[in-house]
Amino acid sequence: MNKKKIIMYALFFGGLWGIVEATLGYLLNLSTLGLSGCIMFPIGFYILRKGYKHTNEISVIYYSSIIASIIKLFNLLMPISHPVKVINPAFAILLEGLSVAVLVSYTVKNNKKITALNALATSLSWRAIYLIDTFILFYINIPSRMIQKGPKEYLLNFIIINSIANALIILLIDKLEEKGLDFKIKPSFIKPVTAIFSFALAITTQLFFTYIKMK
Repeated sequence: MNKKKIIMYALFFGGLWGIVEATLGYLLNLSTLGLSGCIMFPIGFYILRKGYKHTNEISVIYYSSIIASIIKLFNLLMPISHPVKVINPAFAILLEGLSVAVLVSYTVKNNKKITALNALATSLSWRAIYLIDTFILFYINIPSRMIQKGPKEYLLNFIIINSIANALIILLIDKLEEKGLDFKIKPSFIKPVTAIFSFALAITTQLFFTYIKMK
């Protein structure tokens, strides 16, 4: 597949992920149950792997995460209290995309199925890197609410509970897809105009919900 088509698919699926992050992510963050950490990464996995299945190109996964990360960075245009509140989530999206790319590449090249172990490793890997980055920033006096809450938050909730929940939901998604119980997108629907629309809608949605959050 040529580069232009890869970028088109990345814009479409990256935009789709950005829309879900802005809408469902916002709603889940209103809950005190920590549902966002349990649910959002598996949804990102589903969208990114859907991009791969449409193209058979692993690069589409990571390019899509770059697009979703850029969409998140548009929040820097808003009057936020600290840039790290935007940069860190954007960095997390990149890590998520990389971990999904590794998982899909491993399962495809080795003709393996997604298992509880490799799904768990996928979630743990990006979370561990993100946590190390957050600790480094915290110790150079860049605030982190997660670190400030203590080990119960960043070890028990973020690393252990969320990773296990992610792995279980990813397994469930995989099983449902095997049975044909997933959302179908016709290949003919993905074209330059829908890709650009997806990207633009994601930016608009992101800024709109950020504005609501600040009210």
